[in-house]
Amino acid sequence: MHLALASPATQEGDPRIAQVAQIKKWLGQNLRNPRNLWIELRLLEESCRHAQTLTDSSRDWNHSSASVFIRVHWWFTILLVPARTIPGIAVILAMFVLGGLVLAGLFLAPKSKSPPAPVGIPWGAPDRPLRFVSYNILHNERGREQIITEIRKLEADFVLLQEIESPDVVPMAEALSMQRNYHSQCYQRSENLAGRKASWGNCMLSKYPLYEVGAIPNPSGGTFGVWGVAVVDGKKFIIANVHLSATWNANPSHIKKSGENRCAELSSLFNAWQGRGLPPIVVTGDFNQIPMGNNYELMTRQWTDALRLLHETEATFDGGHFLQTRIDYFLISREFMPSRGGVIRTKASDHRPIWLETRASGF
Repeated sequence: MHLALASPATQEGDPRIAQVAQIKKWLGQNLRNPRNLWIELRLLEESCRHAQTLTDSSRDWNHSSASVFIRVHWWFTILLVPARTIPGIAVILAMFVLGGLVLAGLFLAPKSKSPPAPVGIPWGAPDRPLRFVSYNILHNERGREQIITEIRKLEADFVLLQEIESPDVVPMAEALSMQRNYHSQCYQRSENLAGRKASWGNCMLSKYPLYEVGAIPNPSGGTFGVWGVAVVDGKKFIIANVHLSATWNANPSHIKKSGENRCAELSSLFNAWQGRGLPPIVVTGDFNQIPMGNNYELMTRQWTDALRLLHETEATFDGGHFLQTRIDYFLISREFMPSRGGVIRTKASDHRPIWLETRASGF
């Protein structure tokens, strides 16, 4: 008895259920009868190939199953059929168990983590002036070198980027001489805007050591930023880089929903900061929020809009003559005092870079 081919016309519901049932039935029959393995595995290979024509929602799963079982076909054909003995079957099964354990170890192994901040360093704003630059770089669509040139002019201590493609992160860190303090957690995907498989996201680069870097906690799901602890002159503080949910059309329901999404993201950031004991913090990025309304009130409830305090309120987004608005910000806690800052007029991206110089306020 051989394995029936999977057909989109005969499958109902989730095709993965039928595939799993086929595989279980086939294993039960053929592990007791190795003489049929070569024929049955050829049929299973064709079944898996054919299953790739199923719905888009299951295509990735079927494709991976086809890939796995095509390789299973060759392993069984080469190793199991010639043995045809119980010891031979046991050896092959043991090999598969060992392989499964190895794969499980790879998947379950802990991912690299940012190092913890040194023990004994107090929270506080450093006395020395610090310069921050935030820039939505539009995926470097208008030229990476032009973006780097604009950032270099500002002589920043910290560079916070949005809409950066993952392959550009390390080259830009090197070009800005900030690769020494960069590690993989300094880049986080913009899952809230581009999904779990986003190829672009948010990045933080620094001339000073960074610790405890990671995605900003978001219980509702979908990473929207990166934050970490910076240590300068024996003081530590938090830097957060965000890219909040966007409003991209005038449909009233979309405007309402996107505003609610930004509110949820801001609340997640605030709650996470509160959970850490309200330490000194500089928050920056593309907030996709104009300077009014409930969300702006939430942004400035505990933090100060630093560029507004400096009367530097030019538009930071340039969408043409009819769409220029301010949606990029520096928000600072009371430990910091803004001394200088501004918005740089450039066409290197659809956003303009913003910069801020701070010093300790004395709190």
